[in-house]
Amino acid sequence: MGVSILSGTVEGREAAVFVSRTTGTTFGPVMEDEATAHAFSEYLGEDPRKIPENKLIEAYHAFFQRLQRTSTKAWLGHCHRCGTATNGYTMSRFDTDLICDDCEGIEKAHPDYQRAVDVELAAVKAGDMNFPGIGKPSDL
Repeated sequence: MGVSILSGTVEGREAAVFVSRTTGTTFGPVMEDEATAHAFSEYLGEDPRKIPENKLIEAYHAFFQRLQRTSTKAWLGHCHRCGTATNGYTMSRFDTDLICDDCEGIEKAHPDYQRAVDVELAAVKAGDMNFPGIGKPSDL
């Protein structure tokens, strides 16, 4: 595609937009961050320059609502805990964060880790397949 993603901080918040490599102009919705913009681009499955602006914004709203409806947070290529870019992840035992291997190691060393595992297992055995975890300890 002849499209790049421009990201940065605007009024203290991270944001990202598509940029046409041909014209150098930005277009489409203002997205939450670069990872979201990449995920939206993959969701589209085609060059976003070929989609009319109003349809592109409608598609983004549908994409964003889909992310919010999922029972867990969406994986957008960055650890939810430390922000490191990574291709692999696992779900935290404490909450629904999707975390990298390093954060998983830190989590496993926490004194409440085994309790989180045991409570989750009991919830699953009781039929709760969407157990949100016991909550991330403040010192994690």
